[in-house]
Amino acid sequence: GSQVDLTTVPAGTYTMVLNTAGFLPLEKTGVTITTGNRTDVEVELTAAAELHLTFTNTEATQDLLATATLRYFDAQGNELTRHSSPFDAWSPPPATESPLLRARYIGPNVAQVKVKIQGFIELVVNVEFEAGKKIQKQETLVAG
Repeated sequence: GSQVDLTTVPAGTYTMVLNTAGFLPLEKTGVTITTGNRTDVEVELTAAAELHLTFTNTEATQDLLATATLRYFDAQGNELTRHSSPFDAWSPPPATESPLLRARYIGPNVAQVKVKIQGFIELVVNVEFEAGKKIQKQETLVAG
């Protein structure tokens, strides 16, 4: 691990929320800060999974994929909110040989990712969470 010192937190009881690139968001309730004392809080972060989709279609350019809409669903079909990290923008994805769509930081409750790209039928991709896993799939888009 690493250690972070926050010196300007006023006394009180807080819920600590951690969002960091590459890990699932974490909340720890009941963190009590007292004036003049050090409060140590130990947490364990879980590495998120990432979905990397490539496409067999020659018309699937990186610019086209950049306009895609992604929605996340659990095993019961309920839509989930994807938590994003402000650090996402600081680490641009590496260049790839073929056009790639990324669904970043998938948590354990995500069972499906639905991808809608203009001019194509919505694609449903089943996923299975494993901490830190890069889920790589190749798909074919169907016009529609």
